[in-house]
Amino acid sequence: MDSHPCHLTTVLHLIHDHTNLSSQIGAAKEIRRLTKTSHRCRRQFSAAIGPLVSMLSLQSYDANEAALLALLNLAVKDETNKISIVEAGALGPIVSFLQSMDLNMQEHAVAAIVTLSASPVKKLAVGASGCIPCLVNILNRGSPQAKMDAMLALSNLSTEPDNLTLIMQSNPVPSLVNILKTSKKSSKITERCISVLESLVEFEDAIVSLTSEEGGVLAVVEVLESGSHQSREHAVGTLLTMCQTDRCKYREPILKEGVICDTRGFSERSPCNISYVTSDEGACSLGTCSVCPPWCWVLPYFES
Repeated sequence: MDSHPCHLTTVLHLIHDHTNLSSQIGAAKEIRRLTKTSHRCRRQFSAAIGPLVSMLSLQSYDANEAALLALLNLAVKDETNKISIVEAGALGPIVSFLQSMDLNMQEHAVAAIVTLSASPVKKLAVGASGCIPCLVNILNRGSPQAKMDAMLALSNLSTEPDNLTLIMQSNPVPSLVNILKTSKKSSKITERCISVLESLVEFEDAIVSLTSEEGGVLAVVEVLESGSHQSREHAVGTLLTMCQTDRCKYREPILKEGVICDTRGFSERSPCNISYVTSDEGACSLGTCSVCPPWCWVLPYFES
């Protein structure tokens, strides 16, 4: 069998042979094949991470690609390997591949960042690697697959406050609005996009950018109308945060897009009767009813 210990030992010997690049490339391809679906093989080939990371810096496209794809498979569903790959220095070369004019290499690099950014231990390291501006740029210029993976990576990274600040510094709102406008409202990319936007509007600069962008608020409202349940929750959270930031300033741009009609429609379909309490500061409190939809939360901010 291919996964026989003798074969595994041979492959590991070849990947460590720095004197024979063609053998290393062949071994990297074999590691990729064997680790595609086998967690056991991922564990067994963890010793190959060092030489594979070294191959990322070689002046050889074939070596770069074979090593990157092998590392990608080694990292899938294996937290220990993710950590080892980051600690071995893979992020620098991967970030350089994000800027590649070769779309295939760029796609491989974004896929690697998605996988590594899923590590709770290494999210900050991934975010600090310089990948975030590249990911935002890919939202505008990448292939459809690269855009999807870039959005997933930004979503993963945005759960860390330091990373969220870095995302904000990359002026992402126009790109996010464009994705909301051009993607199917019930799609996964829309769901990840609106979740990141909801996090970003904690910064008032993001709200200013959203309201300044043509069709920006409307794009959020359209997700509220037609998105998945999760996307709609994020859309309401976005609008609610805007109102909490400055009700007088942002109420009118939201009302202009007809959101009051949409949220009232959701409220009327709710099987419960909810009473809203609006304080002097404009904050609302909602009862603990488990069947009331989250879209009701925003209503008190629009009532005269």
